[in-house]
Amino acid sequence: MNNGHTLHAVFSSVPPSPPILEVTADVGNLHFPGETAEFYVFVTFQGMPVNATVKGFKLYFSGAPIADLTGDLVSTGLYRVRYNIPTTATPGTYMLVVQVEYYSARANTLKSFVISQMLNARLIAIEDGVATISNDMGLVKANLTEIKATITKIDGQVVYINSTL
Repeated sequence: MNNGHTLHAVFSSVPPSPPILEVTADVGNLHFPGETAEFYVFVTFQGMPVNATVKGFKLYFSGAPIADLTGDLVSTGLYRVRYNIPTTATPGTYMLVVQVEYYSARANTLKSFVISQMLNARLIAIEDGVATISNDMGLVKANLTEIKATITKIDGQVVYINSTL
């Protein structure tokens, strides 16, 4: 840098960043026929919750659409979508695809859950009228009176219990 230098500046235009529209969804991982799967969908634009135009809450199973669902606006940017699972539902993985628009910005997301016919539950202990049950999701404590538990059969060390759980 002891000598003189000539610099030549080159400018180019940079397109502006597109506005950021984000949509996320959540639901419990495991459900059973006859219950309701409840999704929550959250929409933000530039980091702030917004009420977007929902283009679809579509439920898929085995790669095919099976239901167009509707959602309720809970608060700004937050939607609740319910799916009443038929008692005849086929076990497997189901997926909700959400499409939203906010002015010219578009965003999509998806969230899956499993419908199972059984919980793979195992009774661990009964103490003071409360059953501790191990299942696919962890431990559950159930009041035997509340779940209307009745013993239907005792076979050696195996006890069969019928309940509303």
